[in-house]
Amino acid sequence: MIPRVDIDLYPVPPRHAAFWMPAEGEIHDEGIGFFQGVWAIFDVPLAEAADVVADERTAAIAVDATAADPEAFEYFAN
Repeated sequence: MIPRVDIDLYPVPPRHAAFWMPAEGEIHDEGIGFFQGVWAIFDVPLAEAADVVADERTAAIAVDATAADPEAFEYFAN
């Protein structure tokens, strides 16, 4: 019961999009710059990152199998 929504996306960034690394002063406990709830992840070995992704996938599959509706999914996911 993974909740789904139909959204039309155009996943191509604008031709002149600016890509940047935040300055050290822009990284803080709550996030990066204007983006709250996000953190930069540095110096993580690829194998460790793959293990985390696999664990999250296992958890999402378990929540999906357990939840009967979107509200239950959000409850279990949290």
